[in-house]
Amino acid sequence: MKETVNLLPREIRKPAGRPGRLVWLAALVVIAAVAVAGWKRWEQYAADREKARLAAARDTVQAEIAKINAEIAPFRHAAEIQRGEAAALSTLRERVAGRTRFSAVLGEVGRLAPPSLWLSSLESKPSDGDGVQAIDLKGAAYAHDNVTAFVSSLERSRLFSNVTLVYAERGAERGAERGRSTVRDEAGGVGFHISARIVRSPPGTRG
Repeated sequence: MKETVNLLPREIRKPAGRPGRLVWLAALVVIAAVAVAGWKRWEQYAADREKARLAAARDTVQAEIAKINAEIAPFRHAAEIQRGEAAALSTLRERVAGRTRFSAVLGEVGRLAPPSLWLSSLESKPSDGDGVQAIDLKGAAYAHDNVTAFVSSLERSRLFSNVTLVYAERGAERGAERGRSTVRDEAGGVGFHISARIVRSPPGTRG
């Protein structure tokens, strides 16, 4: 049987059967590394599970939205049709409200014309390309005062604006020669030509 004898002094002898400090330190480092790696893997696993849960929730919400859109699609189409009809109706109302009511114009001219004045023609035409209608009134009167009174009445009317006396001259033959009147009035009468712009008929006026 072989025996081992330790000849080193007692104070520097290594205790038998006990691991050294380096061994314990290495073991602690290994344990710490394993713990850190395990914790990171757990965090990654938890993050992956959360991502999967959020993706599933997102898919569920998108499916619900698609279902709702499919259910309300007919109502959206009906609403678009209603909006189109409302826009068309609004446009029609604007056109009707802005149209020239010629029956009201004729009635107003007949009401304002004095007994000593008569018309030979009434012509409607666009005014200066701005969409506003204008009228040309041609006729004859016994005197200039009758024409002046008629012009003043037209200026006070709410149906007319920019009333202009183009001419007023005595003698129908003279006016006919100049191409500005076809009036066959008595000798010494006053032929005239009046132009005016037609404004929108006042509320309550029929036309």
